[in-house]
Amino acid sequence: MRRLFHILLFLCGLLLYRPVAFCAAPVPDGNPWDAALDRYERICDRCLALRQRSLSGEEVSMEELSGLLVQLSDLRAVLQQGSGKMSPAQQERFSRIKRRYLLSLRGRDPEEAVPPLAPAAAPPGRVRPDLRAPRLAGSSTEEDGFVLHRDPTASFTVASSALVLGGLSFSDTSGADAFSGGLMFSTALPGRCSLFLKGRSNFRFLSPDGLCFSDGTSETGGLVWTTGAARRAASSFTAGIDRWIGRRTMLGVGAGYGWDSLCWEDASGRWLKVADASRRGLCLDAGLLRHGRWKGRAKRVPVYYLGGELLDFKVFTLEFGVGFAF
Repeated sequence: MRRLFHILLFLCGLLLYRPVAFCAAPVPDGNPWDAALDRYERICDRCLALRQRSLSGEEVSMEELSGLLVQLSDLRAVLQQGSGKMSPAQQERFSRIKRRYLLSLRGRDPEEAVPPLAPAAAPPGRVRPDLRAPRLAGSSTEEDGFVLHRDPTASFTVASSALVLGGLSFSDTSGADAFSGGLMFSTALPGRCSLFLKGRSNFRFLSPDGLCFSDGTSETGGLVWTTGAARRAASSFTAGIDRWIGRRTMLGVGAGYGWDSLCWEDASGRWLKVADASRRGLCLDAGLLRHGRWKGRAKRVPVYYLGGELLDFKVFTLEFGVGFAF
């Protein structure tokens, strides 16, 4: 219902898109332009009344919306088939209807003082209204003072998002504590992109007493006797760009720095860093953000994340997250 109501407002505004001369099919009696403007004014008034009811929380029936859509469709067909031009008085009336509609959409008093709208000069001969849809290049487009906002389910309405992340790491020498958690934030940039910052850690920071290697030797070449206990410290910090690839889906790529250290406990109780099983350096990551649907007047929607991070081309971490976009 809400989606159909936004379509109705859009179509009603589309006939106001440019102050060109209207065209109407001749009628037997009366001025055809007066009849067309009468119809258009009634449709605008009815549309604004339904919008006000919807904003106040009242349910608008599908029959009322469907009836207005039929009337708009009929009027568009009449305008496309007709010919002729409006008189200066009719152009003035068209400007007055347009101004009242625009001000009402913006929540302003239609009777307040505003700069007058100059009537458009109609070219001689046959003229037809410009029925092309306005270009929707961003969250909204403004043409001749009329702002058309995109459907609120469109991805471009999202300004920022915040997510809680989880990560599960895999490597050829995987050890203890492979799970980590963190946060991810993003904010919209001009156009179809967002900047994201992400941090993840298992919140363990080790201070090893020495070095050893995964083959069981120490840094001096002797054998290391271990107890079998292992600890792992893993953290990463990355930044990058998300871009819309669908109505509610974004693809993100980024890079940063991270480390993944593995320590073993020897028989004397010392913790030794396993040098050839520990990584530190460049992190590359990529993932998908999926946004939920806007419901009613909700100011935020759920966001889900699934991606992966590669540390030093050796340790892969599967990342997943959930949060809100607002």
